[in-house]
Amino acid sequence: MKKLIIREIEGIKYSKESQDKNKIHLDYATGYNSIYGNKIVHGTLVILKFIKTIKKKIERLNNYSIKINFQKSFKYNQQIFISKNLNKISQINE
Repeated sequence: MKKLIIREIEGIKYSKESQDKNKIHLDYATGYNSIYGNKIVHGTLVILKFIKTIKKKIERLNNYSIKINFQKSFKYNQQIFISKNLNKISQINE
């Protein structure tokens, strides 16, 4: 099982690079007053970190696809676990 943690500084850098300045990702008050109760990580940043983590494994495959269905939001500094068979990503709140 592999573990990912996305830090807030990564979200800030990603926001600048992607030009996605949605306050739900950047502003404490906006996040706090949202249904999430805190800032949340850009979904595409989670996907990019996931792909980077499994890059060596997928490079060995000739044909592959990735289907992602977010059932929950990810918050900064949360531990995100990727199961060894890559069929499941889970999270644990710190």
